[in-house]
Amino acid sequence: MKFKKLNEMQKLICVSLLFTLALLAVRVAYTGTVAYLFYPWNLLLALVPFYFSGLLLKQKKFGWKTILVFASWFLFLPNAPYLVTDIFHFEERPPVPAWFDLLLVVSGAWNGVLICMISLFRIEKFLLNRCQIKSPGIIMFLLPIDQTDTVLWLTRNVVMGIAVALTVLTGADYVNKAYRTRDDSKAAKKAAAEGGA
Repeated sequence: MKFKKLNEMQKLICVSLLFTLALLAVRVAYTGTVAYLFYPWNLLLALVPFYFSGLLLKQKKFGWKTILVFASWFLFLPNAPYLVTDIFHFEERPPVPAWFDLLLVVSGAWNGVLICMISLFRIEKFLLNRCQIKSPGIIMFLLPIDQTDTVLWLTRNVVMGIAVALTVLTGADYVNKAYRTRDDSKAAKKAAAEGGA
């Protein structure tokens, strides 16, 4: 499939995914380690509900095939917002700067939220157009609630909290290291002064 044939939404997803994969490739090339190498698999799994939502939009009539595709979409939907939980894998892993890994992890989370939301919008469009449901918002809210209420809670409350906490903790860790180094050097000077006297 050529890039020019993609619609604007598909181009946005491609560019976003390529950005995350490029960050990962740079990290692997720079360090030679496999940290965060789970991202290609997680991104692929996140694209599965997006793919099924696209298939649903192509369905001409509501039948068994439609029900099967819809059930597959429903089962794979949590894979997209699951990328948000990869933020928990973030930690400082030298020699890569913490900001680089944070950018990698946040871009992965962004991809998950983006793919999930576009997939949900496509399903809403399917329900409006193919199933003649006048108010799919209620169905869209109730249908996947058992799977996505945790994800919504994560995206709404935890992601911002984690970002703030990581910033504070990372900064606090640098401050603690600086104070420990300063205190250790003072203690060493004091010990040397007492030992030399």
